[in-house]
Amino acid sequence: VDNIVFMGMGEPLDNFEAVMQAIDVLTDDAGLRFGPSRISVSTSGLVDQIDAMAERANPAVNLAVSVNAPTDEIRRRIMPINHKWNMAELKGAMIRFCAHPRRQIFVEYVLLEGVNDSLECADLLAEYLRGLKVKVNLIPYNPQSRDRFAPPKAEVLEAFLARMKAHGYLTFLRKTKGRKIMAACGQLGNLQLRRKKGKMLLSEKITQFAPY
Repeated sequence: VDNIVFMGMGEPLDNFEAVMQAIDVLTDDAGLRFGPSRISVSTSGLVDQIDAMAERANPAVNLAVSVNAPTDEIRRRIMPINHKWNMAELKGAMIRFCAHPRRQIFVEYVLLEGVNDSLECADLLAEYLRGLKVKVNLIPYNPQSRDRFAPPKAEVLEAFLARMKAHGYLTFLRKTKGRKIMAACGQLGNLQLRRKKGKMLLSEKITQFAPY
C-alpha cells in the first residue's frame, strides 16, 4: 500500500474522532509506522471539521476537498453543503489548514456536462484557488441510475485540463476505472443499476460462448 485516502460512502469528517484515531494508529511508531504525508482525508467541505483537523491531525496529513464548482450558484445546485458553508468560508478553512508548510490540499473537481465543464468555469476555478497550495484532480462524472447528469466529452475534458495547466496549476485528469461494471467512483451505491449491468454482462458472456 503506497497511499491511504479516507473517503467513500459517507463523509469522513462526520466521524471525526474515529478517523483521527485511525490516523494515529497508522502513523505511530508503535502502530503501522505509515508515512503521514501519504495519508489524505477527503471532505465535501465541512468548514468546522477542517479547522478541527488542522488542530488535531499530524501536520503532514493531507486534505482532499470536493470543490466541484467555481461559483456558489453552481455549487449550491450540485452540493447541498454549500447552503451551510459557502465557497468563501470553504476557502478560508483551506487557507487556515495550509498554514503549516508541510500540508497539502488536493482539490477534487467532478466534471458534469453542461454544468461546470466550460472554459469559463476553468478560469473562475483558477481564480478561486489563487493563493492556495493545491493540486487539482479532474474527475469525469460516472453515470448513476435515473441520472440528470452526464460526463463531458473527451475533447471538453482535455480542454479544461489544458486551461487549468495554463493557469499554472498542477492538474491531473483521472482515468475512469470500473464504469462498465458500475464499480467506479460514485457508483457503488446504485445497487439497482449495478444488478442491471451485471445481468447485461452475463448475457453477453453467455451469447459469446454459446454454440451455434
